[in-house]
Order: sequence, then structure tokens, then C-alpha cells
Amino acid sequence: MKFRMMLMLMALASTIGTHRVSAQLPNLAETLGALEADGTIEGFVRVGGTAVTDAEVRIRELGLRAAVGEDGSFSLTGRPGSYVLEAESPRWGTGSVDVAIASGATSSVVVELTPVFSMNELLVTTVPGIVRQDRAYQATTVLTSRDLLKIGQSSLGETLGNTPGLTSTYFGPGASRPIIRGIGGDRVKMLLNGLDVGDASSTSPDHAVALEPRLAEQIEVVRGPASLLYGSSAVGGVVNVLDNAIARDLPTKRFSGFLEGLGGTVADERTGSVGMTSRFGKLVVTGSGLLRRSDDFAIPGYATLEADHRDEHEVLGVMANSSIEGQSGALGATYVGERGYFGVSVSDQWSNYGVPGHAHHEEHDDHDDDHDDDHDDDHDDDHEEHEEEGVRIDLDKTRVNFEGGFVFGDSDFESGFKNLNLKFAQNDYVHEELEEDDVHTTFDNQSYEGRVESDHALSDRINGSIGMSFSARDFKVTGDEAFVPATETRNKAIFLYENVALTEVLGLQLGSRIEQQDVNTVAKSLDDRTFEAFSNSVGLRWAPSGSTSFVLSGSRSAKMPTAEELYANGPHLATGTFEVGDSNLEIEKANSLEATLNYTASRFRSSASLYNNDFKDYIYLAEHHDDDDDHDDHDDHDDDDHDDHDDHDDHELPEFHYEQGDARFQGFEFESEFDLIQSNGSFGSPHLTLGFMSDAVIGKLTEHHDDDHDDDHDDHDDHDDEGDNYVPRLPAYRIGGSLAYAQGLFSGDVAVRYSGRQGKVAHEEEITEAFTMVDASVTYRLFSGDVFHDISLVVRNLTNTDARLHTSFQKEIAPLPGREVSLVYRMNF
Repeated sequence: MKFRMMLMLMALASTIGTHRVSAQLPNLAETLGALEADGTIEGFVRVGGTAVTDAEVRIRELGLRAAVGEDGSFSLTGRPGSYVLEAESPRWGTGSVDVAIASGATSSVVVELTPVFSMNELLVTTVPGIVRQDRAYQATTVLTSRDLLKIGQSSLGETLGNTPGLTSTYFGPGASRPIIRGIGGDRVKMLLNGLDVGDASSTSPDHAVALEPRLAEQIEVVRGPASLLYGSSAVGGVVNVLDNAIARDLPTKRFSGFLEGLGGTVADERTGSVGMTSRFGKLVVTGSGLLRRSDDFAIPGYATLEADHRDEHEVLGVMANSSIEGQSGALGATYVGERGYFGVSVSDQWSNYGVPGHAHHEEHDDHDDDHDDDHDDDHDDDHEEHEEEGVRIDLDKTRVNFEGGFVFGDSDFESGFKNLNLKFAQNDYVHEELEEDDVHTTFDNQSYEGRVESDHALSDRINGSIGMSFSARDFKVTGDEAFVPATETRNKAIFLYENVALTEVLGLQLGSRIEQQDVNTVAKSLDDRTFEAFSNSVGLRWAPSGSTSFVLSGSRSAKMPTAEELYANGPHLATGTFEVGDSNLEIEKANSLEATLNYTASRFRSSASLYNNDFKDYIYLAEHHDDDDDHDDHDDHDDDDHDDHDDHDDHELPEFHYEQGDARFQGFEFESEFDLIQSNGSFGSPHLTLGFMSDAVIGKLTEHHDDDHDDDHDDHDDHDDEGDNYVPRLPAYRIGGSLAYAQGLFSGDVAVRYSGRQGKVAHEEEITEAFTMVDASVTYRLFSGDVFHDISLVVRNLTNTDARLHTSFQKEIAPLPGREVSLVYRMNF
């Protein structure tokens, strides 16, 4: 490991070696203060031949933002280089254009706005650099605040669940984690402003992702391996939620913000949120808050799919124990200079939500694998506050963020370094699992993470970034479900990537990451583990014209075993299993290959991706039978370390062990847009767009764990491809279409999505039937001076379909909500 780190440092030295470093480093105060401007970009924002007078322009990499003048003109100064300039008007729409700032010179540009925003034009920051979606070397998804306004979901998984390549674990509206290309859990990393969320959502599907989607400015998804930048737990992908708790540039208004309210029928939801930004010279103060209340949501029929398994107290048309209460708040302050910023924010999130089907049982008679215990008659019906049975989770997380960014001028360095970006977050997370107001289990997760990163330009054709990250996690579970001993995890890494313009139309991206992780446990009988991993990637992007680009990328990623996979030994009632870890697990390796084609014409836009992920030593849970003789290595879980689980047979839960084998995930994603009616650029002209999407993934264990399972498949005549060793909870294939209409201040859309029958199931897993969802929305925007109001009417599941996700552990007992009509009001000032 030390040798590899030395190699990485040598690569950094060679990066600097061809450029002489100035003898004296720049003073931090001077860096933040005014320095001589390197170049100027000026121009106009227009729609057709009409000047736009209410737009803002910005260059994110430089932290520059400005309001246009009365004639639509603007001027920005900054370090020489190539950037993307964005423009946005609440009345006319958005636009972006490539700009080049030349040293000591002034360049001109015209930005044309489009009333309807098109796919592939959004900027993504979670990949190396800040680029448009169609120019990234990885498949990405971006949702803006306007998208989030209409989606209106309380969980991150449901917010993203309808985008290509993504679905969710769906454990009720309170807990739903994204799944990317059939991969979930700790293989998909949840980020808040580029740093780990710091919750316990990866340990169990009934644990919520501890962030609030409705307070986000933008959500970015990297579909596929992202270990290069974000480490071992990003082998499947990354979800990065961006908010404005720390300002990264000076706002153009002294005071701005929003006020929003939402009311929904399916669960009698009442949600209100507010956000504000105030500027005092070079100091920017931000604040936001949200309150949410919802009751048990309505469903088309009974919650339990099979009539024989229904509890006598189950109510038709209601998903019991699915209500939510929650509140979130954040306060931040940032100093913004001409060359950088430094800010701090403090946020807190509290949530109390029901977990359908999850119960702590004192008696376990007649418990079987089909979740008969999920409707135990022993539960009382006298919950005065919630009037429901089952377990509730009371969650509280406090987070402190520090972030800074500094842009160097030519006089600061002659080495080609362009900036220095710093991030640090500390998380205090605790949640309690309650039944009848009694605490049965407590999860405590104390963590921090930091990143230091610097972009550089070696020449006009070579640029990249080098950085380091470090993190720590102290995780402890106490109570009935203390299925893992207290552990401490420490991680450190360095990474480097380079972009090379081989020709005018052919680009190359190279990257490497070296990482070390230590996992220590208080259990005396269990060994501490140290892992060292090396990940690398390569990508080629060919853009023969401005309308077409083709990307071929490959990567070798490594996932290091988690504390839960190494040391678990206890009942995990959310999944209905008794889990046993293996402290001898090795590093999981993934070799991935992906091809993406992007095409943009005047009326047509499309993106298609094909991918193949081969896993070596894939870590998974496999059922363990009493007559198995090949798992003696698990006997080292000392009884003294797990006094509460001396005899797991008392729980009558099936025993599952963490094991390793080879696996393969293959699939595709496709989305397109075609303008049936194209706006002529004038305000009020109509625009009608037809959209289409489709995705599918197949995941198999290519190294079979237990040959006896093949024989067991013979008992399931309805299963497809009998004998194939599919991974459990594999997403079904999906196809969908949409129509979006916009004219002046009015916009509306309708979407139809078909989720196919999933018969490709794992051992003893039931099939899931197909369903069709119909959603629709209309929005009207009103203006009153600088203030504008959005009023949206949103209908989800218009046909009141009984829909169940195959990716959910609860699919047999918890369908998706029935028909919902929501009214959303948002005032922006």
C-alpha cells in the first residue's frame, strides 16, 4: 500500500515537475481578496432577437455570478480557461454556452435561452470537472429544483425511482433508498454536497436516508462505478444532493428566498418549507426549514398480497403504520471574496415514521418465511397518536459542514494549479426503533469525512485533478436487533485523474485511486481487518460533430467489506433473517465496461447506454442450512460478545451468511425526446415534446453458492429460466412514454410507465406481477414584479393501480400508494 501511495505521489510530482512552482506560496487573505483579473467574458442574453432583462449568468468553476442589465448585457472576469457559462430567467427559460477566457483579453458571446429545458443540457458536478451531461464520461441523471417541485416525494428513493436506471428499496414512504442498475445497499453512496450523508441507511432497508429532497437545489446521479472519486462504497454509483446551505458565490439580490406549501390526498399530507439567502457585503447568510405531517396512506386493496396471510385486523384500503412526522432546518454563513469562499453550516433533521410489517415479537409461534409475523395478533390497537400497529423509527441527525474554494491567479502559481477545494462534514446520527413507545433498538452512527482537491492544467490539451480524502465511522447498535458489535472504521485515500484532448474530436480520461480502510471491533473474539484497494478507470469520448458523441469507458473498482458484512451475528427483523458475517471476507472487485451514445438534433435528442459489470468475490447473503458443513469459520462469533443471541433458533428466522462468489450485471438504458411542436422563441409560442424511456438489468451469481438450489427451483413452475442463479430483488424491465406541453406561463405533462412482470427470481423468491402507472401535472407561473409564484396540480397513480416493487423486501405486504392528488404552491422572491 505504501509503495502504491508513493507511486501516486510521484505522479503528482511529475505533474508539477514540468512547471516551475513559484518560490513563495500565495497568502490566503490575498487569494480570497482582490487579485488582478486575467480575462473578461462579456455578452448578451436573448430569446430570438429579444433581449432578456431578468436573467442571471454564472460560471460555477470560478464562483462568478451576475445579473444582466436592462439591455440583457453582462460582463464577468476570471482566470483564463475553458468553461460553461449558464444563464437562467424565470420567465424565458435557461441556456448554456461554452466560453473561453483569454489572458488580458475580452471575449464576446451571446446566450440563447430556450423556454423548455431539454435533456443533456444540464450541468453535472459529481463527475470529474463540471460538464454538461452529454459530455460526461459516465451516464448521469440531473433533477433541478423545478423537477423536484412536481415530484414532491418525502424519500430520496421515491424521488429518483422513475428515472432511467434507478428504482428504490421502498420500505414505505419513510424509508426508501435508491437502487442503481440493480445494485443497492452500501454499493451506492449517498452524498450531501459531495460528502457522505452519515446515516445508517445502508445497513438496512427500513432505515431512511437522512436528508430532505424538497430542500435540494439539484440532485445528481452517477449511474455506474464512481469509486475513483468517492471510494469503495461507490462501486455501484453515486447520488449527490446539492443544497444552498453554504453559498459558493455572491447572490445578485440582497435578500431572496422561497416559501412553499404542499397538500396531498393519499395520506392527508401537509408539508411546508421556507428558504432564504441574505447578503451583507461579502458575507452571505442562508437558512432553510421544513415541516411535514402525513397519515397512513391509502391503497387500492389490502396491503397483504396473499389472502391466507392477512391479519384479521387488516383494513381494506389503508397501509397501516405508514404515517410520517418530520422537520428539518439548516443555517449557514459564507464569506465570498473575489477569488474564493469559505463557509460553515449546521443542519438538523428529525423524523418519526412507521415501518410497515416490521415488528419486534415476544412470541414467535407459527412464524414462517412468508412474513406471517408481520401481522401478529399480539400488537395493541390503542396507539393514541398514530392509531396503528408495528414499529416506528425516531431519527435525529445533526451535521456540521465546512467548505471552501479558492481560485488561483497566474501570479500565484506557475505550476498549472487552478484552484483548491476543501470540504469537511461531521455527523451525529441516532435513531431509535420504538414499539408502543418502548425503545427496542438504538442505532448510533458518529462519523466525519474530509476532502482536499485541486484542479490543474498541464497544457491546453491536458487538465485534471488530484486530491485526498479521509473518513471515520463509529457505529454501535444496542437492544433487540444488536446484530453487529460496536465497530470503528477508518478510511484514507488519494486519487488522480487526467483529461487529454487527443484531437479536436477525440478525448481521453484516465484516473486512479489508492485507498486503505481499517475496521476494528470491540468483540474480543473477532479479528480487526485492514484492507488496501486500488481502482482505476479509462474512457474515450469521440464527438465527430456537435450533435453526436460516443463514449466507451472501462473501470476496475474495489469494494471493501463493511463492518456489518464482517461481524454480523443476530436477528435482522427488517429483512426477516438471522444474519451471520464472515470476518475473513476479501475485497470485492468489479470490472466494468460501458458504451454510451448521445445524439442531439434540432427536434430530436436521445441517450443510450449499454453496460456490463463483472464482480469477483461479490459479497452477498446466502441461506445457510443446518446440515451444511462448510461454514465452520463462523463459529468464532463468541457467545460472550452476543449475549442477546445465544440461540437464534428461538427467533425461528432463516439463517443467512455473508459469502462471496462471482456475479455479473448487464443492462441498458435509453431515453429520448422529440419536439412535435417547436417553440419559435417568442414568449407564448407553444412547445410539445414526446418522450420515451426504457431500461432493463439482469444480475446473476455466476459462481453458484449451493447446487441444491437448482433442484429447489423445480418447485416454482412460474419462474422464468429455472435453475439460473439470479440475484434477489432484481428490478423489472420498464418502458414509458410522456407528453410535455408548454406555452407562456403554463406547462403540463402526462407520463405512462409500464413495469414488467419479474420472473427472474432468486432461490425461494416470489415473482412480481407487472403494473402500469399514469402520472400527470399542470403548472402555472404568475409574476408580481421580481416575485413569481408557481402553482402546480399533480396526480400520481391516476388509475389507482395496485403496484408492488420487486426490489422491495416488503412487496408481499406493502404496495405503493394509491391515487394521489397534490396541490403545490411555491413563491420565489
